[in-house]
Amino acid sequence: MTVMDAVIGAWARFRVSRSLEPSGREDPLDLDELSEQLREVFVRRTGDDAVERFALPESFRSWIELAGASAWSDPDGWVWLGAARDLARTVDDRCEMLGIEVPARRELWLPIGSWSDAHDWMICVDRSSTRFGAVADWNDTHPWWDAEAEPERIWPDLVAFLARPDLDEEAEDERD
Repeated sequence: MTVMDAVIGAWARFRVSRSLEPSGREDPLDLDELSEQLREVFVRRTGDDAVERFALPESFRSWIELAGASAWSDPDGWVWLGAARDLARTVDDRCEMLGIEVPARRELWLPIGSWSDAHDWMICVDRSSTRFGAVADWNDTHPWWDAEAEPERIWPDLVAFLARPDLDEEAEDERD
């Protein structure tokens, strides 16, 4: 099974289980151009070595090809997955919102979505990290804000993240 096949199946289940619909316009998206925009943001925010460290994991590139440039959300706005065309601006906006000049932790994380008002889903885009390609749920924190912060949950890759049980079931399990 190819990475794209795995992403197709996991994305279909995730999208249906959460009643996600695209919002916004469906612009064509050049993945190489997006990668270059993101690389520039990470260099500006973390330093010149981000040129070599930054990369979009194959599963995330496959998801962007499937999901397109549009954002995806549920009818209540509880679950949101970011618009690929806005990812570079999202990194800058988060840094501005958190007042981050120099990241506390230099590992490169890209915000890709959220649920609730405090949970940010991010994917590690740092080739030098052992977490490269992992997706994490950062609850009320950001990996650049606090060097000691750890995610509430972490999945080894985007496919595992998309294929997990429904959020409501996860919340029930945690209360038990």
